[in-house]
Amino acid sequence: MQPTLIILIIIAGILVILGIICLDFYSIYSSLRDGTTKLPAGATVAVQGKEISRKSLLFESLFSDCYFDGDHLYISQPNASARYPLKNITEIADTNIRFNKRRVWKISVTDENGQKMTFNFWPKAYLFKINSEDFLNFLEATKKANPDAILSEWEWWKQ
Repeated sequence: MQPTLIILIIIAGILVILGIICLDFYSIYSSLRDGTTKLPAGATVAVQGKEISRKSLLFESLFSDCYFDGDHLYISQPNASARYPLKNITEIADTNIRFNKRRVWKISVTDENGQKMTFNFWPKAYLFKINSEDFLNFLEATKKANPDAILSEWEWWKQ
């Protein structure tokens, strides 16, 4: 075989692999994008409480920042923020999506108009770090306010 043919085969193989990686990334991106509710721009409340999510600088538009003060969940996005009572949380569950070896979770809430909203976030929970208590306290308080809302329990080996 000629060296140019071998080089063409190698380049074609690399392009196929890159195409598969791009398709996989796009499918994850689109499922996160379509599954996240965007708060109306300009809707703001004073965000209080302890942060229960990790910030994502690269995918800021896909993930929400979540805070918890004992009675309310605060959702913060780049141009808006909102507050929801814990009793309005209808679902907290982990997803099958992972970024940087971390599982993405989702929270579904019902607003005062009865509209269901879903937000994706990375929980701030680790096995050997102090800040895991905030996320676990949030799950416990939500379980007290609405026992049917917790669909996934936090387990360190799944993270």
